[in-house]
Amino acid sequence: DKVTLFYNDYNTYFGVKDTLNLVEFINKGETAKICGGIGMQSHVDVKVPTVAEYGSALEQFLAAGYEIQITELDETDADQAKFVKKLMQTIITKQKNRNQSVNPKGITGITLWGLCDATSWRSQCAPLLFDTSIYDPKLSYTAFLEAAKIW
Repeated sequence: DKVTLFYNDYNTYFGVKDTLNLVEFINKGETAKICGGIGMQSHVDVKVPTVAEYGSALEQFLAAGYEIQITELDETDADQAKFVKKLMQTIITKQKNRNQSVNPKGITGITLWGLCDATSWRSQCAPLLFDTSIYDPKLSYTAFLEAAKIW
């Protein structure tokens, strides 16, 4: 198998057209796509981006035929568990409902940005699924697993 090159950047959910234009520029004039994937750095909170905005970006990237990896995922705010569940359900639903003839692979990775809040570079926001250690799961951990059940 060949290795897929990803364009991985932050705020791609706000700059979908710019991201697609950049990846298309990279691939311009090539017989095969040099860049076949888009990485969505996802340091998010419960208001920015909204789950609808995030889902819309996923739909557009999937429809363009690019493999997607969700990278650096962490979420902030007091309603984190509810947001995590809704976001994960949206990601899984977009993957399941994509046009597989246009995008056979779809979303191929979700990478969390750290193990626990105590060691996170954003620790003041408490963005991860565990609090002080991996033996200290938060409600968002349970919500993450609950959302995965629809897979």
